[in-house]
Amino acid sequence: MLYLKPMVGKFRIALAIDQRTMDEWRSYFIAIHRFARTQPDWQIIRESGYAWCDWDTAIEHAPDGILGTLEFAMPPLPTIPQTTRVMIINTSVADHSFGRTVIDDVAAGRLATRYLIGRRLPHYVFVGWSTLGWSNNRQRGYFKALDEANLTAQSSSFNLVRENNELYVPPKDWFMALPKPCAILCANDGLGVRMVEAALECGLGVPDDLSIMGVDDDEVQCAQSPVPLTSIHRDLFAQGYDAARQLDQWLRRDDPTPPSVLHPPGEVVQRESTQMFGETDPIVRRALIMIHTPSAKAITVSDLLERLGNVSRRRLEMKFRQRLGRTPYQEILNARIETAKRLLRSTNYTIDEIAYRTGFGNSAHFSRPFRQRAGCTPSEYRRQHIASPDELRDFR
Repeated sequence: MLYLKPMVGKFRIALAIDQRTMDEWRSYFIAIHRFARTQPDWQIIRESGYAWCDWDTAIEHAPDGILGTLEFAMPPLPTIPQTTRVMIINTSVADHSFGRTVIDDVAAGRLATRYLIGRRLPHYVFVGWSTLGWSNNRQRGYFKALDEANLTAQSSSFNLVRENNELYVPPKDWFMALPKPCAILCANDGLGVRMVEAALECGLGVPDDLSIMGVDDDEVQCAQSPVPLTSIHRDLFAQGYDAARQLDQWLRRDDPTPPSVLHPPGEVVQRESTQMFGETDPIVRRALIMIHTPSAKAITVSDLLERLGNVSRRRLEMKFRQRLGRTPYQEILNARIETAKRLLRSTNYTIDEIAYRTGFGNSAHFSRPFRQRAGCTPSEYRRQHIASPDELRDFR
């Protein structure tokens, strides 16, 4: 049974989903409903109490707009009325009559390069699928950023092959022939997990021999990896909100040209799979490992000096400036901010508690350096990256 939200609306909007991507789209739909509540002339079509329709049902009711997801393996859609404007999110379907907002995969590859270069590793590899455009774009960004840094990379690009739901990875000889230590960017988290498993099966250390990271920050996959997987966060909530905003603007203008928007990737979420530094200076390397190893106590420069032993503050700062171009304190501050971002996204800790846990003491000392590096206040960052409890209740 179809019903509409009890409001007078100008634009009837359907949310259409391919059931195979249900979990991923939870954040998108929460964001879309948040946007819809700011638009008194939006009327969301709901099917039997659910927050979405299947594509056939959405098209059948000829709404003014459709927001949804399409997968390349889906069967052909019914004819969509010419008056219906369709906005799809992060799709691999090349239909230029649709509007779309997609992750900037080239930027994701470049972001991975910047992060891995910071690990000071001497060798770089990309593993992905030559038959998938998004994988090729991530590889392109990765290689381009390495080239700009006067570094070189190897590529192992292979077709997506599955048998009995098993994802194939390079053979043992390929792993053993890699120069070590080596950084490996995988096209996505699923491939990253399999690469970690395969490396361990070959008797290699992760991250000691191979520092492996993925893209998409699927928390379930990253956590189930034998060594928790570093990944690039996708801000699904922000992408869903932006898709709704783009559709609204499209509906309100006469120009039929569909919008096409690249959505930037989020930050790198560091886990144990890249907790390794290829820095050749033993003092700097030991200091970096201490700074970036999670602990209950936020580390200070005094802590570093105490643990390093016979190293003066002046000598440590000189080595950091020579090797990294920044001071030990700046490195510590960057690590604290990244930890704070993770806590803001994934916990209900207050801003004061996060400030205390990350070594800032209180929110007054925390907000300024956070804003300088993140471009927004801690509270704004949290609002941009998580849904409210009331919104989550709508989707139980």
